[in-house]
Amino acid sequence: MKQGPSSQLLTELLIILFFFSCHGCHGCRVGEGYVTVTREQVAGLYEDDSEKLELKPDGTFILDPLFGSSSLGQWRIENRFLDGSAILLEKDIVANKLLVGDKLIEKEEPREYIYLYPRRRHGKIALERSESSDWYYERIK
Repeated sequence: MKQGPSSQLLTELLIILFFFSCHGCHGCRVGEGYVTVTREQVAGLYEDDSEKLELKPDGTFILDPLFGSSSLGQWRIENRFLDGSAILLEKDIVANKLLVGDKLIEKEEPREYIYLYPRRRHGKIALERSESSDWYYERIK
């Protein structure tokens, strides 16, 4: 069935409306620095004011705070439709051994997951720790 000029115009207007409504929504933030990345693009050494993060090409990471103990674990990239990538850090389970009196007690820390969001900042890729604050790991190597 052939469309008349008014139904074709309506179809084109709906397409344009969809494009502009999507451009302002949460799922379409690619223009704001949200990027899709590969493992090769993000592997490296990063730092913020209080810790260093090394994403190794083999999928492991070291999170080394200025104070406290380092964390080790695995990392992977999750690509999100129209929302760029997210990097998931999965910390290894840590078994702490405590000596209480004459007994040795083992306590396992729960597994912890941290999401980082690659963003384009100042022409480079940085890793955003929190989508609601200005907390970034900047690449140093």
